[in-house]
Amino acid sequence: MQQTEKVTKHVKDGRAVWASVMGMLLPVSLFHRVLLSVGASDFVLAPALLTSIGRGEWRRWQKLSRDPVARWVVGFATSVVIGFFIGWMRFGHLIWWALINRGLGLFLLLGIYCLYASAAKNNVWLYLRCFVVAGSLLNLAALVAVALRYAGNRGSVFFFGGTSLRLSGLMHNPNQYGGYLAAVLAVQLTAVAFAKPMFGRSWIDAANVAFLLLGALFTISRGSWLAAMAGALVVPVVSRVASDKIFQRRHLLAPALVVLCLTAVLFIARAGGLWPAPRQGSPLHTSENTSEIYFPHNDPSFLEFLRIASDPSGVGDRMVITQTALRLYVTSLSTMAFGWGLGGFAEMAPATNLQSPVIIHNSFLWALVELGPLGFLCVAGIFQAALRKLWGSLHTAGNAHATAAALFAALVSVLIWSLSNDGMYQRQLWFLLGLASTTVTDSKLESSQ
Repeated sequence: MQQTEKVTKHVKDGRAVWASVMGMLLPVSLFHRVLLSVGASDFVLAPALLTSIGRGEWRRWQKLSRDPVARWVVGFATSVVIGFFIGWMRFGHLIWWALINRGLGLFLLLGIYCLYASAAKNNVWLYLRCFVVAGSLLNLAALVAVALRYAGNRGSVFFFGGTSLRLSGLMHNPNQYGGYLAAVLAVQLTAVAFAKPMFGRSWIDAANVAFLLLGALFTISRGSWLAAMAGALVVPVVSRVASDKIFQRRHLLAPALVVLCLTAVLFIARAGGLWPAPRQGSPLHTSENTSEIYFPHNDPSFLEFLRIASDPSGVGDRMVITQTALRLYVTSLSTMAFGWGLGGFAEMAPATNLQSPVIIHNSFLWALVELGPLGFLCVAGIFQAALRKLWGSLHTAGNAHATAAALFAALVSVLIWSLSNDGMYQRQLWFLLGLASTTVTDSKLESSQ
């Protein structure tokens, strides 16, 4: 009876439900162009926020003024608003893609942050557990689709474009899904290291590490592989710092196996096409159908998997996009001081050697080129403030050190993923930032009393 009451309470609270459906996103096309990824979680967010406001939890938001993470978040929101007006003035018209996806989309992200920043500290591990359990169940369904794809050549909604060999789960693209799985894997590895089973049994958690790794591999998202590797490498470090016990094999064994497996796959796939990419010298398909290489040229097989994984097109395109972005950024003192404005790079890209409205696949470079130094500093500040305060709270007594360690590992994973993808507009980042602010702010207030 008591357990049922707890479940009912968390369902009414909405936070646990939101974390459970985070991995289900669908692309929505507006004005004949894909602009938004709308998910089941978005329909949970508004009622959950209203419920929290009705309970007076918004008062915690006032205390966030003492939290360095929240200060950088406000700074980032401000830089986005300024960037929108700069883009409007530079191009003489509204950049609708930026307005809807970047501008209005920011309200969604801020709502996620506020919802979890006002959560009770003792519920943080529950939300992380919902995040891992739901993500793992989604991954198991996707792996069934993988078996059908390779054994019976059957496409499904779990694959990019339906018939690609790149697993995209129930998200818009494989990179997005891979980044999500990398964060889930980081939290799961931390739970194994601290002997806090997510599924009630340690052996199930251990098996789930293998399943999550397998799911991440089938996304053929090289940035996600590196993100998963970074999270795995961090887990033994935070476990060592946070644990008062003798260093145990479980702190190192599971992360080591993940790193070894990813290293082997990257080696076989020539570092995901990184080795031959510098010799290409020009974009391979930025002006063509960017998804063509991701579909099988022959029957689905391990050789086809390796062909796609080792194709240098993705890395080559990102290198040329980076070079073009830096060249546009230093066009004038004005662009160096204020950037091109929100959405400015996509507006300018068709007139460059890219010849298409592509985006910058690096959150830090994107912020610098479109939002200027202010945006870059705020993006860097968000990550450094959250990681710094979580690192400082690893020594906290009780269960809080495991929570801080899981959040630290997951945020490192998102950070590395953001170096090759659009990370600032991913829901899991703001979910983790909100939980980090809850942990950090409460610890700070407790220490000052």
